[in-house]
Amino acid sequence: MNSNTLVSRRSAVTLLLLFLALVPFATALAQEAPAIPGLINPADGGVYDTHAPLLQWTNVEADTYKIVIKTEDGTKYLKYKLNGAEVCSEFLDCSYSLATSGDSFDENGVYTWKIVAKNEFGKSKSETATFTIDFPGAPELISPLPGATVGGNTSFEFQEVNAATRYTLVVKNTVTKEKFKVSVDNPVCSSGICSLSLDETLEPGAYSWKVKSEQPPMPNKSKSEKQTFTVEAL
Repeated sequence: MNSNTLVSRRSAVTLLLLFLALVPFATALAQEAPAIPGLINPADGGVYDTHAPLLQWTNVEADTYKIVIKTEDGTKYLKYKLNGAEVCSEFLDCSYSLATSGDSFDENGVYTWKIVAKNEFGKSKSETATFTIDFPGAPELISPLPGATVGGNTSFEFQEVNAATRYTLVVKNTVTKEKFKVSVDNPVCSSGICSLSLDETLEPGAYSWKVKSEQPPMPNKSKSEKQTFTVEAL
């Protein structure tokens, strides 16, 4: 056997051994970790007037999904580990309702969340989405209009918030800083418009006003924008 033949056979054996070594590696690569899940709801930048939003994300056919929700300062708020077969449909996205576990956001504010998908070959993490909880929802002010001049016994009108059962009217003298408040449970609102009046008669001057909505016993409070008006001199 000449040297060229011997070299050829050795090369062939080497290539065969290399191939056999790469087969398990290639097989392992074919069995991959789940794809990266996409967050659907709450969406990044979204504002939600519910204390228990439905969590939704894309189905990447993972064995398990871990939901991690944090407060704005990074403190872990809620965490769930879920079986993929129980929260995902073959042809639909995955979803989980906080009501299932009896949890909710009992403080309005900014939160972040992400999903970790896992199977026997590894795991993948979604992007992080930031959202705001504002429950039961901020009232929209109607009257007095911004900058209006009114009498000292004026009434204050605002849009009804469907989930609210208590409203607090706050009026402030912008010069003296004196505040006037009145709270009403389940007021009668006509055609979606609520009206509240103070017990006091306002003295002439410049004022601001806002309305807070609540749903006791939930501690959440939603605040309207602040608007200004003037009480005319008699």
